[in-house]
Amino acid sequence: MGFDEPLEAMIRKYGEDNGRYLYEEMTRYRSQYRKLTFIETGLEAGGKFLAEASTEAKEKGWSFERLPGDLTWLRRMVEGEWAEPEFVVAEPGQRIVASYDTSVVKVQRDR
Repeated sequence: MGFDEPLEAMIRKYGEDNGRYLYEEMTRYRSQYRKLTFIETGLEAGGKFLAEASTEAKEKGWSFERLPGDLTWLRRMVEGEWAEPEFVVAEPGQRIVASYDTSVVKVQRDR
């Protein structure tokens, strides 16, 4: 099930009531957003996604913003390079809790 599936397809798949409910839930974001931001990471397929994002923003009456992105953080997460302060690692018997300071969260051992 995709976020862009039309209502009719949802109704065919899930029945009238369920299809309408799922469609409303999957598209609710549209009523809350006012801006679409496209983050360029270097993985874009020849400008296709940028053009689609710009068109979607225009169709919905949203403002459109284009920002440079960086995949370094994602690469580090996947490769297990979990150095602080960017990452908080909880070992067995620990949990992540609010720290109420500039680090936002910290690890706490369960009692």
